[in-house]
Amino acid sequence: MDNIVEKELTCSICLDIADNPVETKCCHHIFCESCMNNLSCCPLCMKSPLAFKKSHILRRLIGNFIIKCENKGCGKDIARSELSKHKLLCEFSILKCYIPTCNYKSKKNDLMNHLVISHSDSIIKILEEYYSTSSSNQINAYEEPNNSYSFISTKINSKGRQARLGATGKYYCSGSLDLASKCKCCDGICGPGDGCNCTSCMALDISTRKLPLGWYVNKEGFPCVKSETGKFYCGRKMDLKFSDGYCGPDNGPNCLSCQIIGFEESAYQEVL
Repeated sequence: MDNIVEKELTCSICLDIADNPVETKCCHHIFCESCMNNLSCCPLCMKSPLAFKKSHILRRLIGNFIIKCENKGCGKDIARSELSKHKLLCEFSILKCYIPTCNYKSKKNDLMNHLVISHSDSIIKILEEYYSTSSSNQINAYEEPNNSYSFISTKINSKGRQARLGATGKYYCSGSLDLASKCKCCDGICGPGDGCNCTSCMALDISTRKLPLGWYVNKEGFPCVKSETGKFYCGRKMDLKFSDGYCGPDNGPNCLSCQIIGFEESAYQEVL
């Protein structure tokens, strides 16, 4: 790595390449997010209170850096963003026994043998509790008061129309599109397969996906939210001019579908 680039990407606190880099709003230097979490003022310009934001471009850039796995016997080239996942799967990783009272450490395959031989009763109990709880949560997540499956079933929207999922994964009722005069991109009908949907079907999109307040689902079926710039972003990798190739997530150009949500926002706010 070029020494100048490496210097700019180095955290001044831990003196390593910034992990989950953040940029200070005062002097615009880069630090690790974890290094900054317990500070009250900027460690370089001393401005207080400390304010910083995630640097998404640098996170993607640094995440693509190739480094070698440090596990003895491996040495495989790994993208930095994939390193933690690789270490979990690497056959040369040294893992500690998951039973709190046991201090045994070994490679993954040896650890599995150790768990089966030394802790079989504990492992069976843990798995029974996990899958019992997991199954219960899965049922509850999809059930409504009438015991119908909430996401895939036919719905009745607030206008009293039947709504079904279209090709985009959004709900459509084939009724009059109450946003047609604002978005100017559709045929005036809510679906039935794709495009914008009416405010009542948008409410179904939001409720069934359990999206937080302020989130919407754009005409291509992707959740999006307004950033500090006032634009809506879905965060997708796209071919956008004058950008890093992504729709957001914080600034820069947004995709056409998110632009349309911006036009429609006031209409949605009236009913949602």
